[in-house]
Amino acid sequence: MRNLILRKRAQNNIMIDLPQRQSVSAKVEALDLREAVYRLEEVSRTIIILHYFQDLPLQQIADILELSESAVKTRLHRARKTLHGWLADPAERKVNA
Repeated sequence: MRNLILRKRAQNNIMIDLPQRQSVSAKVEALDLREAVYRLEEVSRTIIILHYFQDLPLQQIADILELSESAVKTRLHRARKTLHGWLADPAERKVNA
């Protein structure tokens, strides 16, 4: 029951609080990152948010999502690779999925 509650809370908690930055280019990069994260499929997006923005360890993410830790690591790696590809290619930044 606890895992179900945590999983639902994690899936519903997709607000990303990025630090405030001063420069316009940094704000654009933060918006690009936010948009790219939202373009990920749901499980990958949840893993990215829980790991990088909520600072949860991989094992705890695995428990919440009822996945193995190795599955979380694999999805995290693939999500980072996808984000890198989207953010490195200016044409991909403008495409809404």
